[in-house]
Amino acid sequence: MASPIYQQIAGTLRQRINSCKYAEGDQIPALEKLTEEFGVSRMTVIKAIDSIEAQGYVQRFQGRGTFVNSVPETIHTLADLTADEIELGVGERTSKMTACHVWQGKPPELEKQYRAPKSYQYLARTMFLEGCPYHIAEYFIDVDVYELRDEEYWQQQSIGSAIPDMEEFAPTTIRQIIKVGAADIDEAKILELDLNAPILNARRIFTSEDSSHLLCLARLIFRADMVRFDISIECSTKGAVDNIRGRVIPDRSQRKS
Repeated sequence: MASPIYQQIAGTLRQRINSCKYAEGDQIPALEKLTEEFGVSRMTVIKAIDSIEAQGYVQRFQGRGTFVNSVPETIHTLADLTADEIELGVGERTSKMTACHVWQGKPPELEKQYRAPKSYQYLARTMFLEGCPYHIAEYFIDVDVYELRDEEYWQQQSIGSAIPDMEEFAPTTIRQIIKVGAADIDEAKILELDLNAPILNARRIFTSEDSSHLLCLARLIFRADMVRFDISIECSTKGAVDNIRGRVIPDRSQRKS
C-alpha cells in the first residue's frame, strides 16, 4: 500500500535536501511551483512542507518563503554500524514490539560455517522517529540463549546490546552484511513507502568469540531516505583492509531463468 501523497512529496523534498540539491540557506520552490510539479492541491503541498518543517529541515518566514536549515543530525545519523543498539526510546525515537514467540516457520538460511540451533525465539520490532517508521528489525535467537534470561530482559533493551552483555558468551563476534534493495508489499506498508522504494537490508550474525556458537541472526531493514551508515574502521595490519572491502557477488535470486 502506497503512503499518503503528502508523505511521498515530503520524502522527495527531504531527499533533495540530503543530496544538497536544495542546500543550506536556499529557498525551496514556491508553493505554486511545487503544486504544478507534483500535480496536487495546495493543501497537499502545505501538509508536506509542514512535515519537513516539523523535522527541522526547513523554516518558513512570512512574506519571504521557505528556506533550508542545516540537515538535522537526528535524521542523518539514525543508523550506523550498531543502529539497533540505540533503537529504544532515545529522544524522539520509539520502538514497538510486534512479535515474540517460538519460531514455527522455515528456519532462516545460514552460511555453511554456522551450526543452526535446534530452535529459535523470534522477536520483531518496528522503530519510529517522531511517529514515522524508519526501521524494521527481526531477530532469530537461539532458544537456549533466550531462556537464560527472563522475558523482561529481552523486551526492555535492544537485542544489539542484550546479547553482547551476556557474560556467558563474552566477547561476542558480530558479522554484518549490507545490501541495497527494494521494498516489497509488506515492507512498504510497515515503513509507509511506495512499493519498490529503495531500502537498506542488513543481515547481522551474532556468534561466540570463536564463531562456533550461533547466538542470534538479525534481519534489519531501513528506509533509505532516513538513514546513513557512518562507520570508522581501524586496520591494525597491512592488508587488513582486504577483509572489509565490498565484494560484488551475483544475486541469483534476481536473475530470470
